[in-house]
Amino acid sequence: MNRKIVYLFFLILLLGCSKNPNQIAQENIEKHLKSIINDPSSYEFVSMTELDTIYKIPYYKERVLDYERFVKRIGLALERKKEELGTALSDQKKGEATIKDLKYQVEESQNFLDKNIKELQAYEKLLESSKEKDIKEIKTVLTIRENNKQGVKVLNKYYVSLNNNLTISSLN
Repeated sequence: MNRKIVYLFFLILLLGCSKNPNQIAQENIEKHLKSIINDPSSYEFVSMTELDTIYKIPYYKERVLDYERFVKRIGLALERKKEELGTALSDQKKGEATIKDLKYQVEESQNFLDKNIKELQAYEKLLESSKEKDIKEIKTVLTIRENNKQGVKVLNKYYVSLNNNLTISSLN
């Protein structure tokens, strides 16, 4: 019985001392910021938003839907341009410059459509290869006070993207 209580005590102690993801992220961000800000000794933590986890599947599903709608609109516009070109070619009164311009517009629209179809296919592949709990990125906003180059204390916000390991992937 005593042995169980001792084990339980150490388990609670161990779990109670471990850092939560917000603390780990904050420490990683602060360490990085202190290495790049003008006056690291002036650093003062103000606040940090909760971590916002963006999962791959919902993100890629949304991108696929966006591209499907966009590709459909581009396709409809391309068909209208092709019809306009067909009408211009059959109309003897249309000048060569107008026909040349319409041909150029059709070609550019087709290239734009092809490019967006490739983007759609790339997102579809990413969606297919993603697993349910795959994380795309984790976002937060850190607000700090620091001295600027003139030595004046300023309030700055940093928009941070983190990867699965809670290390910084981008900072703006």
